[in-house]
Amino acid sequence: MKYVMMKSMSKNIETSIKDWKIGVTSSGINHLSIEKYLEYKKAGIDAIELSYNFEKDESFDIYKQKKLAKEADIILWSFHLPWHHQLCNIAHLDKDMRNIAIDMDIQMIKKSADCGIKYGVIHPSGEPILKEDRNEAMKNAKESLYKLSKTADEEGFTIAVENLPRTCLGNCSLDMNQLLEASDSLKICFDVNHLLQESHAEFINKIKGKIVTLHISDYDFVNERHWMPGEGKINWPELIELLEGIGYEGIFMYELGLKPEKTIIRRDLNYSDFKNNFTALSEKRKPDAIGKPNV
Repeated sequence: MKYVMMKSMSKNIETSIKDWKIGVTSSGINHLSIEKYLEYKKAGIDAIELSYNFEKDESFDIYKQKKLAKEADIILWSFHLPWHHQLCNIAHLDKDMRNIAIDMDIQMIKKSADCGIKYGVIHPSGEPILKEDRNEAMKNAKESLYKLSKTADEEGFTIAVENLPRTCLGNCSLDMNQLLEASDSLKICFDVNHLLQESHAEFINKIKGKIVTLHISDYDFVNERHWMPGEGKINWPELIELLEGIGYEGIFMYELGLKPEKTIIRRDLNYSDFKNNFTALSEKRKPDAIGKPNV
């Protein structure tokens, strides 16, 4: 059964983090086993964003994932549409390459919707983008998003455009609002460790009402890092209050793997660490840092 699209959250009704569910991304694990889903459940994880690398493995079976998630009572909340390669770039300057990306995304939108998944997170571009190519890339991305939104609308599915760092499209609120002009049904996946040009408050205030899902991790404001909240410089009590203030009511979706990035010195994480981290955030305090930056 397909989900009905969530109503716009533009009523300025405040919510509470204590009502949010906890999620983690599959972090490139293509074939989650029932043991993995049960491990999530035991640790207090409520939901999953499926994110797989099609380039390494084309045998991904989303219907099997639906079955296993149901057995473990885990919500399949979102699917990260393919992004690992230029073949996935919906803003590509080459039309044939764009069409490959669009066709791939359409297939996964239909399958995700058929599995009852609510949101498809999409990167609006690859990188790097040269300054002289930016306007054309933006035009291409909007045309692609318009086509994809047509399929998503027919399937009762919502495309959530992810804000990206560096030279990518979507690296600021101005870009994001421009991208969302492609269709009224487009929403935003707010990756809180991708902002390099404006503060979280500035970004949220300029796009409020459009955030339907999150990618949660910490960073040093220099580049994306995907650290555990508390290991970087984000003011978490302030960010949580900002999200509550705009009425966010989706999943608190952590996007970092258990293995440490090269930029952080710490032990491997376990899924209980996410639950403990969320507990600290729900108490409006900065979580204790598990690791130390290595940059």
